[in-house]
Amino acid sequence: MSGMPELNLSDNMRNLRAANEYSQQEVSDMLHIARQTYSLYETGKRIPDTMTVCRLADIYQIPVETLLFGSFVNGQLADHPAHYHTAAGPDNS
Repeated sequence: MSGMPELNLSDNMRNLRAANEYSQQEVSDMLHIARQTYSLYETGKRIPDTMTVCRLADIYQIPVETLLFGSFVNGQLADHPAHYHTAAGPDNS
């Protein structure tokens, strides 16, 4: 399906954690989950549930949409046009 933004969650989880100098154990403790579970999220072998995604966005003080679809480099949101989308699609007026 074209036009669908790319899910960058696992990469963003890893990059944001590293940029904030958190260990996997520290983040998993904040989320009240096992470190092994968190590791599976970062490797993309599992996808976190909605509440976990919301808590991660809160930890990093970013919108959920940015956590899911943004592109972080060294903890900073990369200037990436695919990030700027709306549910209705681009405004071509």
